[in-house]
Amino acid sequence: MLTLELLKLTDEYVQYKFFPENDKSNFGIVQVDIKEPTKRFVVQDAKNVSGMYKGMAMFRVSLLAENGDFPQTSACAWY
Repeated sequence: MLTLELLKLTDEYVQYKFFPENDKSNFGIVQVDIKEPTKRFVVQDAKNVSGMYKGMAMFRVSLLAENGDFPQTSACAWY
């Protein structure tokens, strides 16, 4: 499970904090270009967790950017 929290939204990009397993003490930050959602990167990585969390965070924020929808919080789970 991954939770996201909107950190910064500009005309050019959006940044979200991502919390693996909803652990508020361990977070990373991803940034996605609003006009080209495939331009995405990790600003800060979460510590001691699988890379799938940052990958899922970038994917999820890219989808939000493609839809032009930037909620304060979002969550996703996978199996």
